[in-house]
Amino acid sequence: MLISLPAMLAVIGCGNDRPDVMEHPKVPRLPGTQRLVAAIVLPSEHNQAAWIFRIVGPEFAVARAKPEFQEFLRNLRFKEQKPDWEKIQLPDGWKQELDDKKKTVKHLRFVAKDGDNTNLEMDFSKSAVKGSYDEFLYKMMNIWRKQLGLKEIGIDYLCFYEKQRIGDLSMYIVETTGPGVQEQQEVPEPFKYDLPEGWEKDAPAPFSVVSLMVEKGNDVAHFTVSKVGGKLFTHINRWREEQLGLPKMEFEKLEPGDLKKEIRELKVLGLKGHYVDLIGRDMGKGGDRILGVIVPTDEQSWFFKMIGPKDLIREEKANFEKLVQSIELK
Repeated sequence: MLISLPAMLAVIGCGNDRPDVMEHPKVPRLPGTQRLVAAIVLPSEHNQAAWIFRIVGPEFAVARAKPEFQEFLRNLRFKEQKPDWEKIQLPDGWKQELDDKKKTVKHLRFVAKDGDNTNLEMDFSKSAVKGSYDEFLYKMMNIWRKQLGLKEIGIDYLCFYEKQRIGDLSMYIVETTGPGVQEQQEVPEPFKYDLPEGWEKDAPAPFSVVSLMVEKGNDVAHFTVSKVGGKLFTHINRWREEQLGLPKMEFEKLEPGDLKKEIRELKVLGLKGHYVDLIGRDMGKGGDRILGVIVPTDEQSWFFKMIGPKDLIREEKANFEKLVQSIELK
């Protein structure tokens, strides 16, 4: 299926979109106002990846590149919910660089035409959609607003975008201007591990120190590592009830032999981990199967969790176990 984007529409607003500046007393601002224009193409079904196309930089440079960016979006084609790069015509002034290893487009670059040497790169990426589409848009918009030195918006004000329907997909265009802040260094992961073949870094998930994803066809599974407090059985039942639509289980009343069938032991970080494999009734809110290892340490526990469609989880279960057992503190 090929999908062509229509002409750009007027940006939808929701009242006073005043660029409220965040206070960053310890972070000096970048010189000059920064501007971002981004397009998010959402998948037709959950558990698939969204595509994000973005230009960001000095306001004057983004304003100059915006017509070409709009032209790119008008010429954008999708095939099987992925950009069909062979069918996409690049605007004048844009150059395409290929990833020799994957034989795919690595990035596109807009080359300045007036000799001021302010070239812009249009970055594009896949990002796993977690939760509802509104929650995903809300998360992305606030990530970008923070990068531009703007206050976060509440989810009730999630309407600073232009929405377009493109076949069975939806595209949201966001344009924001702010004073800018210095880009912060990425927080290093506290672990080293053996990344399974086909797995890749994912957009950072809330409260997670490691976020990975694996995609096969139209299925996407997500792996996260986090550390929180709480009781073991409470967390397992939360996964069962809230994410898989399963009934609460009274683990305390199970016989030792039956409990071992529900919760296996798996060594992680040299400690005893509690390993569960939960298959839901339906797709639930984030997937229909969860692999999770909970490793208690003092007052908190490490959570190693993978969630996604049951067939993909079945295929990747061995990789999940190898990955978790390979994890070491740096």
